[in-house]
Amino acid sequence: MDLRGRRPGTAPPPDDRAQGRLRQPRRSQNALRGFLEGEAGGFNADPNQSVDDHLSTWLAAKALVLKPTTMARYRDYVHNDLAPACGTLKLDELGHRHIAAFVTGELAAGRGTTTLYRCVATLSDPCDPCDPTPSSTGSGSCPEKPAHPG
Repeated sequence: MDLRGRRPGTAPPPDDRAQGRLRQPRRSQNALRGFLEGEAGGFNADPNQSVDDHLSTWLAAKALVLKPTTMARYRDYVHNDLAPACGTLKLDELGHRHIAAFVTGELAAGRGTTTLYRCVATLSDPCDPCDPTPSSTGSGSCPEKPAHPG
């Protein structure tokens, strides 16, 4: 063994630091791209942003790309159902228990399951962390997926 603890004739171990330097720019570029796409889709990194503010911003962004009938349905769900139920919560606080309480209360009031499914799906779209792009499948804003209807 030599002074570095290697056997004679063996190759030195790969330099992990060099590999990290090569991968780091890609990670940084991907993180920046995700941040900019989220910002373009209405995501605000403000920890004090309310669910109502977030949904309003999301609706405004969606108005540019959705059909008027789809937009009307989203607007109805947001303004008539979601904002009154959980609009005052901070976006970071929104969790499964809030959605479950909303659904339970609405079912007890006689709302149909299909309507509630669509309403919760409307909330799931702007709170989809699995899709960081501001597309029709989400803007990547919530740390979890509290409103996933499936």
